[in-house]
Amino acid sequence: MHAYRPSFSPCRILIGGLAGLMPLVLQALQLA
Repeated sequence: MHAYRPSFSPCRILIGGLAGLMPLVLQALQLA
């Protein structure tokens, strides 16, 4: 399967971005 390329995984990048932004969102809610 050439469609599966471990080097490029948008899902993992998206999940990692959400996980990285969650603490910032929580802090913003607490400061608000």
